[in-house]
Amino acid sequence: MWLASIYIAVWAIFYWSIYYTLIMKMKNKIIVSIIVAILAYATMIPHTLFSNSAMYTRLLEIGPIPINLYQSIFTNNEDEILYEFALNNASIGLLVFYGGIALLLFLVSARLVNKKVEL
Repeated sequence: MWLASIYIAVWAIFYWSIYYTLIMKMKNKIIVSIIVAILAYATMIPHTLFSNSAMYTRLLEIGPIPINLYQSIFTNNEDEILYEFALNNASIGLLVFYGGIALLLFLVSARLVNKKVEL
């Protein structure tokens, strides 16, 4: 649970840094909020579709660990749109993959904040 919390927190910091970087340039909070919401939705879909891919299954097979991780599930059918979490097994491959994504997001966020501070 705490690994999922850290991962979600890194995404939140990433969106926060984009929001405040755009606020410094555009000054219109409503438009910036819409841009960040669209960006969040656009990044959520590939992220959740990844959990149904063959690469995800291969990464899950690399070094299984006897702990549970949360897996995001996105369901879009005619009646409803659902975004939920489910328990899944952990593996070293998944931890390295998601750790790499978190590190990349953190570095981009730090770079954006650094640019914001320089202004």
